[in-house]
Amino acid sequence: MVFLAAIPFGTQVAFIAAALLPSAVIAAVYLFSPELVVADQLYAGRFAIPFEAMGAVTELEALEFKRLLSSGFDPLARLMLGGYSKTGVKIAIEDANDPTPYVLISSRRPGDLARALGANRS
Repeated sequence: MVFLAAIPFGTQVAFIAAALLPSAVIAAVYLFSPELVVADQLYAGRFAIPFEAMGAVTELEALEFKRLLSSGFDPLARLMLGGYSKTGVKIAIEDANDPTPYVLISSRRPGDLARALGANRS
């Protein structure tokens, strides 16, 4: 499609655009996608949550996850969402200095994430 759109500018330009544009899009998606790391604390995208500040970790199935994103959403909550996932994890925040009530993280394997967080907290 890129090649066909660039044909009016010449075939050389069309070949170059057809090679570079899809590669640039793939690189941008890879570089700017949020990363989830469980190490000395939970790193979720641009924020980090110390294990001491975490309360209950709740595994969410599709219906509950959707409800929390719509009518049950708290505007003070922090989100890390991926468009590919319909399930996730809700992590309650128990830090008196932080107004964030909970963090909602989408995950294709919410059970594994909840177990990893539980193992690192104990």
